Amino acid sequence: MSLKNGKAADEQGITIEHLKYGGQPVIKIIVKLVNFIFQHINLPSNLKKWYMLSSIQKTRANQKSCTLQYGSKTEHLFTLNGQPLQNSVKATHLGIDHDVNSKYGVKDCVPNRIQTARKTVYALMGAGLHGLNGLNPKVSMHLVKIYVLPRLLYGLDSIILSVSDMKLLSVYYTKLLKQIHHLSKHTATYAVYLLLGQIPVEAELHKRMLNFFGNIIRNHGSVERDVAIRQLAVMPRDSNSWFVKIIDLTEQYGLPSPHDLINVPPGKIEWKNIENPTMSGIIEELSLLIQLCIKAILEIKCVSRG
Repeated sequence: MSLKNGKAADEQGITIEHLKYGGQPVIKIIVKLVNFIFQHINLPSNLKKWYMLSSIQKTRANQKSCTLQYGSKTEHLFTLNGQPLQNSVKATHLGIDHDVNSKYGVKDCVPNRIQTARKTVYALMGAGLHGLNGLNPKVSMHLVKIYVLPRLLYGLDSIILSVSDMKLLSVYYTKLLKQIHHLSKHTATYAVYLLLGQIPVEAELHKRMLNFFGNIIRNHGSVERDVAIRQLAVMPRDSNSWFVKIIDLTEQYGLPSPHDLINVPPGKIEWKNIENPTMSGIIEELSLLIQLCIKAILEIKCVSRG
């Protein structure tokens, strides 16, 4: 018998999750059933010694789950499986660290993501992901995009980052690109992105946020879509709502309004076809900016020589 989650239900509609997470009522029924089998059916003695219920999840005295309380001084008591949940100032959910003291409640998230990305880079050094005498820039950039960048930005597309967090993320990513491509630390940031043909890490994060929003509005009948409809309808523009941030991003990149998109959600491919050309325009803007700077520097030199 397989005790893995996600298996198909039987003809009665019962799955293994019903047994594993049913709590004390299910455990009592199974104990009675096993005792009846052992008492009235001839079984080998070695089978009777097998502790059948060891794989069934039992209620623990100390729950690992906890609650975080934001913006309210009134204490609330929540229980899980009859056990009270403790209030905490920090908690980790799906790999994202939350706290109750910072503005957005995720002050430790970016430093932890950077630490994870740095470990990933160290692991790839054996494959040649380093500056001098390493892989060629094109291959190195490909490794960064498929291994480092996903771990660096994991979970950040579902939260709101402060200006300081975004700056910290940008500084690390730019420094990483300079190091693995053996560029001087004094190289201009815009020049780094232009030479490598990449968009800034902030734009990469915005791209993932827009993709995440597209997945939400296409999932009809889901709780997430219902939350999106409510948030877009009632939250003011100066709120800290994630969906208000999406409105700002669509205005920043000249994309259709979320209020229109949620009524007629574009398909996945259609949404990417709308989004990608807009993001690619960032490289063109960077190129134009650098050309203007170079032209201005040359004009200054010509004037000084004259």
